[in-house]
Amino acid sequence: MKRATLLIAFSALFITHAAFASDIYFIDKNHSNVGFLIRHLFTKVPGRFTDFSGQISFDEANPDQSAVEVTIKTASVNTDNDTRDKDLKSPNFFDVERFPEMTFRSKSVKWTGQNTAEVTGDLTMHGVTKEVVLKTEFTGKGKGAGPQGTIVPGRDATTMVTGWEATTTLRRSDFGITWNQTIEGTRVVADDVQIQLRVEAEKLLTPPAISPALMINTLEQNNGPHPGFRRIHAKGVGVSGYFESNGRGAALSKASVFLPGRVPIIGRFSLSPGQPYAADSPHTARGMAILFKLPDGEEWRTAMLNIPVFIVNTPEGFYDFLLASASYPATDAPDPARMQAFLAKHPESAKARQSIRSYPVSSGFANSTYNSLNAFRFINAKGAVVPVRWSMVPAQPFEPISTAVPGQADKNYLFDALIASIHNSPLQWHLVITVGQPGDPTNDATLPWPPDREQVDAGTLTIDHVESDDTSPARDINFDPLVLPSGIASSDDPLLNTRSAAYSVSFTRREGEHKDTSAVSPAQTGP
Repeated sequence: MKRATLLIAFSALFITHAAFASDIYFIDKNHSNVGFLIRHLFTKVPGRFTDFSGQISFDEANPDQSAVEVTIKTASVNTDNDTRDKDLKSPNFFDVERFPEMTFRSKSVKWTGQNTAEVTGDLTMHGVTKEVVLKTEFTGKGKGAGPQGTIVPGRDATTMVTGWEATTTLRRSDFGITWNQTIEGTRVVADDVQIQLRVEAEKLLTPPAISPALMINTLEQNNGPHPGFRRIHAKGVGVSGYFESNGRGAALSKASVFLPGRVPIIGRFSLSPGQPYAADSPHTARGMAILFKLPDGEEWRTAMLNIPVFIVNTPEGFYDFLLASASYPATDAPDPARMQAFLAKHPESAKARQSIRSYPVSSGFANSTYNSLNAFRFINAKGAVVPVRWSMVPAQPFEPISTAVPGQADKNYLFDALIASIHNSPLQWHLVITVGQPGDPTNDATLPWPPDREQVDAGTLTIDHVESDDTSPARDINFDPLVLPSGIASSDDPLLNTRSAAYSVSFTRREGEHKDTSAVSPAQTGP
């Protein structure tokens, strides 16, 4: 049965044959089956693998140059019998602890008929690599008709769907899986394993025009319907307090917020997903949004994250990221093949992802540093213009995330800790302005600026009150990053206009919807 793993790899192979379109095709796990048959004594027993991913690069002009890579998680073997599956995962067969994955890489594709082909490639299983050949049949092609009861990321009228079936027979002993017993001369488990693959593969056709509505529609599809909530950063709490300027920022900007003195603020802490009732997770991006209420009637609104750089640098990249990071219902996780394809298409995002993953994560909201990520321009009273980014740096000491995993009862543990901290004593952050130099990228949020750039501590943010989204005035504030006072201006970063427009669409929709209660209730935020 372990050999069955091979069949998963094969499924990717025939996807390779999705030669009818260009670029990359993905295995759609919701509509695919990677199965196997193996004789037990006198009857063939079926099984399958449920966790697999794969992609195919196809050159329509030169189909023989097509290539496919597939990965199968061996622990996902399923024969509908827990005892048998446990044995299959053991060292007797797949030995999933030592060999958690099987992989397949195609080497050649040879068409044998109008809709049939032989796909040859290397299958690595149980630490052994062998050449295998899949007899493949192309079963059809057409545009996707949209989700049918489930949300399939990227599956809509702009998706091309192809169907494939493939078979092969393997000998498990060729891969070092040799366990067996005999009963009165009959082997309990046969050596030959029949692989049977039925796969749908899909690819996005010409991307639709990127628009604010498309961004929000995609977020809604990814996260599910949550009327009345923000389409991103849905879970949060409102806060208030004040910002006290020390006057040092006035040399950089004529904005009144930097004159010596105190201005009130309204703000919000949040987690980045668009799921308002999701359990808190330490590695989920945390947000701090602040509205500075200036004495001359102006406002400064800023929304920051506790990561060092942003994952993308263009609106198109963000849309691609939304498609790649969407979860499949069957696994409640993104398709690894889609994410790998996204990172291959956007190498700047692959580098940014490494920076984000290596960035130290603090234990909670109160001791996180929040960064603007996008660049802006400061204009001082003399008309001098400098590029800047800013950060809110906590006065509270850094502590690493806890190794303890919160229980189900602690699904709001990050917010609970923030609320308790504010009730105990006001929290403070320093507004630190980083001044760019000529050549520093102002149009690419995936790139950090050199660490030796001038930094100016412009004052202290104090937060002394917290309340539920249900009652906070922050609930009805659109923290549009382009609501700026005189003395602060947008840069050439293309994400700023996209953020502003998408926030407006989200705000308009949720303001016209019924408001359900938030995950963090007024009772939880009360003293």
